[in-house]
Amino acid sequence: LETARLANLMKQADAFAEYRGIAFTAAGQAGSFLIDELAEDIGAWTQGQANPLSSDVLVQQALVSSLQTIQPGISATGVTEAIQLMRTSDNLLVQTATSGLAAGTVAVNLAKNQHAITSEVINGYGGLTSFGNSITSLNVSQQSLENLTSSISSINVFPPAAPSFTAAIRSGDWNAGKQLSIITGTDADGDSISYSITSRNFDLDGDGTLPFSVSSSGALSITDPDDLTPYAATTLEVTVTLSDGKGMSSAVQGSLQVDNLLSLTSSPITGKSGWADSSWMGGFYSAGSSWVYRPTLGWLFVSPDNSNGYWFWDSGLNAWWWTKSDVFPHFYRSDKGWSYWNLDGNSRLYYDYTSKSWTGP
Repeated sequence: LETARLANLMKQADAFAEYRGIAFTAAGQAGSFLIDELAEDIGAWTQGQANPLSSDVLVQQALVSSLQTIQPGISATGVTEAIQLMRTSDNLLVQTATSGLAAGTVAVNLAKNQHAITSEVINGYGGLTSFGNSITSLNVSQQSLENLTSSISSINVFPPAAPSFTAAIRSGDWNAGKQLSIITGTDADGDSISYSITSRNFDLDGDGTLPFSVSSSGALSITDPDDLTPYAATTLEVTVTLSDGKGMSSAVQGSLQVDNLLSLTSSPITGKSGWADSSWMGGFYSAGSSWVYRPTLGWLFVSPDNSNGYWFWDSGLNAWWWTKSDVFPHFYRSDKGWSYWNLDGNSRLYYDYTSKSWTGP
């Protein structure tokens, strides 16, 4: 309520100053100076005391001081009438705010009040300037403002909103059409909502298809997995903007945890969460990061190269080794050259071509 009351006083102070022909050096100057003059009284006010915004004397003193700050020596002509208009408008706002209705309804009604005040008072001052009339010719009453408020059938007050969301892109999700999340947008005005992705939605491979799409109902889906390859084993932050088509919008943030590329290009194993089956490397477990567990090989840190191969950090070997689908179980060790994994048993065993020997755990 206090915000609406202050905004009302500021706008009317600016409109009155323009009516008086006072030259501003900055937009909204009279209103800003008015609030500066009232600041000390407002700051000292506590609930239960007389509100300084309800004091015609204080507001009138502040209005005169604000005008004289801009134009020293300006007379107080019309100030009394201007204060009457401010009080009439302020009483309407207070009446609405204390009506006992639900908070959302009060917010809508206050917005309608402000629309009525702008139409009758703020714009009314503009008409006086054009036609040379006095303030008393505006003939604005609280009842006339109430009537205008009641005639406003709808007004846009609230932007659409939605909670933030999270989703995981795992084995089996790396395909066009995969739905990742439903963004549940709401609009307190009852307006329909449109959705658009406004960050991290770049056509990196230049094929004309963006990595993500969002439907009219808020369903976020993958449309081009290839664009997401650089984001493997990372958390991708996506921004979705909600708009009501009437000038109100908001943004919601989503966090997408993208699995490593080896997992994404493998098939999920039914009934075993986190487990996937690679057509060339066999079954392994991924926790959704760069670490995978391959039976007989243990835990490996996987990093894809640019030729469909993978480098693995192997803490057991204390070394990196490389392989790919048409090479495995052969692998190239960064420190010793070529070797060969024996995957037939349960133990970790490989053949070192350099030493021409088998090496175990």
